[in-house]
Amino acid sequence: MRIRPNLVFATLGLLIASSLSATAAPVSITGEVTYRERMALPPNAALEVQLLDVSLADARATVHAAARLTGPGQVPLTFTLNFDDKVINPKHSYALSARITSDDRLVFINTTQYPIDPLAPAEPIQIILDFVANTGAMTPAPQPPKADEAAVTQPETTSPDFFGVTWRVLDIKGNPTNDKARPTLSVAEDGRAGGKGGCNNYFAQASVEGNSISFGSPASTRMACPEPAMQQEAAFFAALAAVAAYRQEGEHLLLTDANGNPLMTLARD
Repeated sequence: MRIRPNLVFATLGLLIASSLSATAAPVSITGEVTYRERMALPPNAALEVQLLDVSLADARATVHAAARLTGPGQVPLTFTLNFDDKVINPKHSYALSARITSDDRLVFINTTQYPIDPLAPAEPIQIILDFVANTGAMTPAPQPPKADEAAVTQPETTSPDFFGVTWRVLDIKGNPTNDKARPTLSVAEDGRAGGKGGCNNYFAQASVEGNSISFGSPASTRMACPEPAMQQEAAFFAALAAVAAYRQEGEHLLLTDANGNPLMTLARD
């Protein structure tokens, strides 16, 4: 059988076109991170920025790109995320998440989502972080009073009470919660705990001893909500079951697991 040359060339052309269409194209997202507080970052600070698939709005959001900068300097901090366009699903929703740590201790984090189209990011991209913890290294040392000035006694600041306070969950495992469906938590001195899971009301029994805390399985109402809220609520209950300790940092409450890993950041409601 004789093969026509033009048929061969046409077939090769289709194969080449198919190969080119399947090739992943590199994509870069650039932007800057800043915060409103007038304080300097310590030399051991680290900036982490992630591109998350938040289609289900749960704590297990898929990370599609990440960048970590140690000793980044002072704000505004610039970042670049590099990834292939093939990892992006055009039908999914994406957002940027950022945090600043010092000695692996959370200092700043974004408490609202920053939605983004990864394949057509709007410019400029700026992420504004909220202050979470005081590391000591970020607090200017107090200046001694001058000899000709009377010493002024400053009132001591105390951390907010833990019991009897309604706390809003700002993030779950570093991922900001939906501000329209944020879970809440309140613990009474007798161990009764409860609040809103983001969709349903719930209650549980807490065991508190010093800074150690654990929660029994929560019981909740059975209301139906949009899927993202239900997914976030499931993630909240899963994180609550893993809580082993708490600590208060400024006006924020951090719940951690047995290894000290942050599970949730909360603020007064």
